[in-house]
Amino acid sequence: MAIDFVPTGEQATIVETVRRFLKRELYPLEPEVLRREREGFLRLRR
Repeated sequence: MAIDFVPTGEQATIVETVRRFLKRELYPLEPEVLRREREGFLRLRR
């Protein structure tokens, strides 16, 4: 029996929603997070 790894329509929608969220909300914060990490700070400020 073969396993079908193709996501359902609902799963594909969830994946796309998460991708959009990451691009819009988290990726813009990455440079600040990396800078603070280098400086030894763990808290993020907006």
